[in-house]
Amino acid sequence: MATDLYVLNVGAGSCTVAVPPSGNLTMVDVNDGSDQRSYEPSRSEAPLTDPIDWFTEKFGTDLFRLILSHPERITWRDCGGSCSTSRC
Repeated sequence: MATDLYVLNVGAGSCTVAVPPSGNLTMVDVNDGSDQRSYEPSRSEAPLTDPIDWFTEKFGTDLFRLILSHPERITWRDCGGSCSTSRC
C-alpha cells in the first residue's frame, strides 16, 4: 500500500499532509492560507488553500501528528487549534 501526499499552497510556504496505510494522518507545516510572500505567484495564478478548512472537509479532525519546521513563528492556536487529540 502506498502513502498519499497532499501538498497545499498556503501562501507563505506550503503545507503537506501525509496519509500512510496506517491511517495516522500527519500534517507538516501550516499557515492560514491568507498570507503570500512577494516572490510567490499572484493569487490569480495560484489560489491559496486554508489548510485547516481543507483538512477538516477531507478528513475531519482526527490528526495524529503535526510537525512544524518553524515553531517559533506560529502556534497551533493561530491556525484554529482544531486538533482533536492531545498529541498535537
